[in-house]
Amino acid sequence: MRFKHLIYKRALWYCMITATMFWGSVSFADSNPAHWQSPFEKATIKQIDNDSLSLNDIVGLVAEKNPILKSLKWHLESAEGNLRQAGLWSNPELELELEEFGWNAPGFRETEMAIILSQELEIFGQRGARKQHARANIDYTKWKNQKLAFDLYLDAKMGYFKMAHAQDKARLAREAMELAQTIYNNIEDRHNKGAALQSGLLLSRLELLKAQLESDEALRDRKNASMELSALWGTDDSGVVVEDFGIDCHECLKNITELDVSVDSCGEIIEMLFQKDIIDSESRLLAAEAKPALTFSGGVKRLQGDKANSFILGLSLPLPFVNRNQGERAGLQADIKALKLEINERKARVSSTVRSHIGKIVQLDEKLEITDSLLLPTAEKTYESLTQAYNAGRIPYTSLLEGERALIDLRFDKNNIFLNIRELQIELERIIGIPLESIKK
Repeated sequence: MRFKHLIYKRALWYCMITATMFWGSVSFADSNPAHWQSPFEKATIKQIDNDSLSLNDIVGLVAEKNPILKSLKWHLESAEGNLRQAGLWSNPELELELEEFGWNAPGFRETEMAIILSQELEIFGQRGARKQHARANIDYTKWKNQKLAFDLYLDAKMGYFKMAHAQDKARLAREAMELAQTIYNNIEDRHNKGAALQSGLLLSRLELLKAQLESDEALRDRKNASMELSALWGTDDSGVVVEDFGIDCHECLKNITELDVSVDSCGEIIEMLFQKDIIDSESRLLAAEAKPALTFSGGVKRLQGDKANSFILGLSLPLPFVNRNQGERAGLQADIKALKLEINERKARVSSTVRSHIGKIVQLDEKLEITDSLLLPTAEKTYESLTQAYNAGRIPYTSLLEGERALIDLRFDKNNIFLNIRELQIELERIIGIPLESIKK
């Protein structure tokens, strides 16, 4: 049965790899709206009375208290302010001219005075290009906010996994210390009765001291993991306790086949596509600014000598003989061409990374199943047999010690495999932009 199950998972792995190789190439606007949506917006804040925190509890605490989430709206408001500024017309200019002006009275009577009001008119798309460039920056800011919130959610989930791993490590270290203490007490009693060697007693004492040190280290790791996790909601609590994570790794793997995602929906590609849009809009803005803006003026002129008034109309037009932003525009076009090539290269790399992560998760899941269903039961039975043989005086303590170490190492290995799978899961989610456990089956 186990062999058939491994064949099934291997076939699933190849299906997932094949799926990633045939990802399409669509724009971010056409991608699945479920991607890059952090649960913070839907998080419900409630009074947490449990002794241990669930992942939902942690998400709620981060949503309520993390200052980064509160800062996102100000980044967006800053970008929207730039859009308002881009849509404004330039201010009109009021000009006063005095001609034939003198300090003596006759000179003043011959003065010619003109009052002129002028306004620059952007009639070749300059204002529209500025607004388009500002809108591109708003879209990019919205995406960065969305990505930052999603990354923060993944940080919270990774902190939750690390905390659960640290708790289990501390529990296993405590059990290993208790086991070492039991063995030491047993050997000490046998030594006092003359049934155990002094070397066995000393060796068991050494193993007990090592187990105590490892237990102390595991407790420090748990404390550090607690402070790292609680820092996400602004505290340095060293006593956080979380529920054991019960997400089935194999279910997460099956969920990948339910994904409808293109390479362009991945975070790195989206980032580069937004950068391309901004460069495009900046290039169009420079092209618009290369066209001259008309300045229309009008006013009235007063001839003080003969008391006559006349109207003045004017139209000025810059002559862009030399400076038409040729250098800047050429530089931006070169940047766009380079970015297109980099996007194609990054697509291939992202696809390869996804396949690699899936393969590693499958391998770790297989190792976890073998450890849980075969290696650990065998090690437990072996240790039990060795204990009985040692108590009967048929084997030395060194043989019992080897069985003890093998059992303890496998228990720690199982806990480490869990964490390694979760780390790869988070990295994969950070690439594709969707929590694996949230995919609808």
